[in-house]
Amino acid sequence: MIPIISTEILEFLKFLPDPAFIINNEGIVVGWNEPMEKITGILEENILGKGDYEYALPFYGKRRPMLIDLVSKSEKDIKQYYSLVDHHGTSLIGENYLPKFNNGSHFEIKAKPLHNQKGEVIGAIEILKDITESVQAEVMLAENEEKFSAFFHDSMDAILITNIEGKITECNQKALKLLGFSRENLYMKPFHEFFHATKQQVSTQQFFQILDVDHVQFETQLTKKNKSVIYVEIQAIKFEVGQKQMIQCIIRDITVRKLAENNLIKSREQLAVTLRVIGDGVITTDTNGKIVLINKVAENLTGWTQEEAIGKDIMTVFKIIDTVSLEPRENPIKRAIKNGGFEEYIRKTSLISKTGNSYSISESGKLILDKQSQIQGIVIVFHDITEKQKMEEIFYKNQKIESIGVLAGGIAHDFNNFLTTILGNLTIAQTSGGDNSDLQEILEEAEKACIRARDLTKQLLTFSKGGAPIKEITTIQELILDTTNFTLRGTKCAKKITFQDNLWSVDIDKGQISQVLNNILINAEQAMPNGGTIVLDVKNIISAPHQKPFLAKNQKFLHISIKDDGIGIPNENLSRIFDPYFSTKETGNGLGLAVSYSIIKNHGGALIVESEVGKGTAVSIYLPAVENIKKSDSNVRFLSTPKSGKVLVMDDDPTILEVLEKMLIHLGYQPVKTTTGEELLDIFMTYQKQSENISAVILDLTIAGGMGGKETMEKLREISPTVNAIVSSGYSNDPIMANYSAFGFKNLLVKPFTINELKNALLSLNQE
Repeated sequence: MIPIISTEILEFLKFLPDPAFIINNEGIVVGWNEPMEKITGILEENILGKGDYEYALPFYGKRRPMLIDLVSKSEKDIKQYYSLVDHHGTSLIGENYLPKFNNGSHFEIKAKPLHNQKGEVIGAIEILKDITESVQAEVMLAENEEKFSAFFHDSMDAILITNIEGKITECNQKALKLLGFSRENLYMKPFHEFFHATKQQVSTQQFFQILDVDHVQFETQLTKKNKSVIYVEIQAIKFEVGQKQMIQCIIRDITVRKLAENNLIKSREQLAVTLRVIGDGVITTDTNGKIVLINKVAENLTGWTQEEAIGKDIMTVFKIIDTVSLEPRENPIKRAIKNGGFEEYIRKTSLISKTGNSYSISESGKLILDKQSQIQGIVIVFHDITEKQKMEEIFYKNQKIESIGVLAGGIAHDFNNFLTTILGNLTIAQTSGGDNSDLQEILEEAEKACIRARDLTKQLLTFSKGGAPIKEITTIQELILDTTNFTLRGTKCAKKITFQDNLWSVDIDKGQISQVLNNILINAEQAMPNGGTIVLDVKNIISAPHQKPFLAKNQKFLHISIKDDGIGIPNENLSRIFDPYFSTKETGNGLGLAVSYSIIKNHGGALIVESEVGKGTAVSIYLPAVENIKKSDSNVRFLSTPKSGKVLVMDDDPTILEVLEKMLIHLGYQPVKTTTGEELLDIFMTYQKQSENISAVILDLTIAGGMGGKETMEKLREISPTVNAIVSSGYSNDPIMANYSAFGFKNLLVKPFTINELKNALLSLNQE
């Protein structure tokens, strides 16, 4: 029997950004993701179920094994088809040139076997990444000033003849003009006396080296008759006239060149300082694309030092590919020359560094022109936008989560409406069931199931959209026991729970705190795949700043400690566990701890995680404590004497109106049903005119296509500022539900609710 590839693996394949496909043990394609469709032009539906190496056709033009077929083969078999392959555990990683694919492309290929939970090989996966070089452009930099001065025109040379002692015996007209002396004044004058005082000693030594060699060349400074100083280049050549040795000195005025060089040095120093402090990478090349300058930022991003990069081709150092298709970008030097430079050009471009790191970048290019508008070189400026793109991706993901929240809210609202009908009828049956203990037990179990379903909808809303917690003062023991039992039921993990005596109460949203506990317990259980013991310890603490600086000073907190002895969390991951979408699990979404952190923070508490690899993880939850209260039980049987009076009910769901009518009649009230805010306002004003007693108004927060609870309440308060109104909704995370009194409501009912919760809400109005 051929092992089946799990749907989780196939779903994981769809989310891979790189082209990838999966085959089973028979070489049949069972997974083919969208990037694979894009680069091959073959749709998933046309390749699934195909074997006999058909997946190799778009790459090689023939049927042949690919790396995915060789994951369990010998080195000899692998070398028949791939020359560059490394082994990383069970994975194969290699590079290959595909001449028939897109007119020739280079790919980095990764392949590894897939295993089921029993460790059996069930197939293999191959991931391809196009590493052919290419170009993208972004930021435009102002035109770089000319770095090199134009070549200077050749000057006429001055010539002096001296004897072996260095005394001038003859000179040409250019020498006279250069030094400003007459021929008579120069005759038999030692040439070295014209060297400038600062150069006298060194230049004299350089000049008389001619006694030992036939040719000497050096640069120095000469002092003219008018005391001005010029830079010169001197070539001294020894020759003989008859039996006498003479020295010919060719003197070239290089003052203009030397001053230009000094200015150029200053300019380069200023440019180097500028390039060091700017935040962009800068690479300068000649017209052939050979690098002549690279700044520190470019060194860091490319992985090449300036010493390594100078003289290299731009495409060797500046490797850029299309982030999506992995296709190479056009050579930026060729594109700049062809287009006269390029402006900021936003595309998805990745820079692959020398060490293999990938950076998302934007770039621009500008030509370097001389005074004659001839191209002398090109400047490429690029900027690392990796973090910017990450923030954009998080923004887009948050938008998706927001959309999920809208959907989840609608589902939760409808689901809570159904539960309201079910739970309402169940609790009516409980109060009418008499002393039949078996029947009461069945009804109580059904009621508990409905309450758990209600908590699930709360968790769904919190997970997808968040919202202010709807708090109530309560003790924590029962919540911890119920959540722990529910989460760990059926797992290999045991639990050990200890509660300090006289625990303080907490003001919490029970559904949200249950979700936090559930997330942490699931993580602990998954950290111990072979089983273990999860230890929960709950106690009172008073914060001391030197011990727990993250808590308010000298405040009471309830401390919930959850410890496991699992695999632990590496230090490099510990600082990122609360980051949205960070997960080390193949099937994780990276939202569990992020949402948990947000929930505890919204409760005014703290969530701290400590871990050591191989020893386990300890999670501490700190919740602000309140004065101890006597625990109330919303499920206590109805014993109070029923009140009377009319209760106006507004809801657009007929089934909820029916069950509310039954519950109110059972409690001794006279229900009046309405489906819109307009209808309720008309009836309310009619009763007001007739001086009819209205005990309470129950308003559903959301009315499809009509006036909802908030708008209706605003108009009711205009008619009767002291109206006894209760807000009701299946959207438990709506801000109005979290702060109902600010909108004029006296109490709230979170759907679904029991008859006793309805009774207590109504009785609270009478107490007021």
